[in-house]
Amino acid sequence: MNYHKHRVLIPAPHPESLGALVRLNHKLSHYDPNKAGYKTWLEFRERTLKRWQKEQGDLICDYCGKASLKIDAPANSSHLCTLDHVIPRAKGGDRFNFDNLVICCHPCNQKKGVKSYSTFKKQFDTVAP
Repeated sequence: MNYHKHRVLIPAPHPESLGALVRLNHKLSHYDPNKAGYKTWLEFRERTLKRWQKEQGDLICDYCGKASLKIDAPANSSHLCTLDHVIPRAKGGDRFNFDNLVICCHPCNQKKGVKSYSTFKKQFDTVAP
């Protein structure tokens, strides 16, 4: 085999090591974080919200402005802090891209569904005459 075109740690790796390297490379090249399981999403969500809470102090819904959202509030609570995808995943939005995420309360997340961010946000931005 010719190894001069590839960066390897040793000049002629053992065939079993080379096979393991090829399998690992294949797995990594086909890894899609958007297909990660729900447990992975929940862990990512918790880490992200804790980091944002540390940076911003208070977690505030990006849509309705509700403050003092809680990361560990009971499910379906109006004070449960969630992450919402600006471009919904159903419309090709990236699951783990920080630029595609906003903080929102559980009720707003449920109401938004697969609407776009701008469409849903408009109902909160209307100013009374």
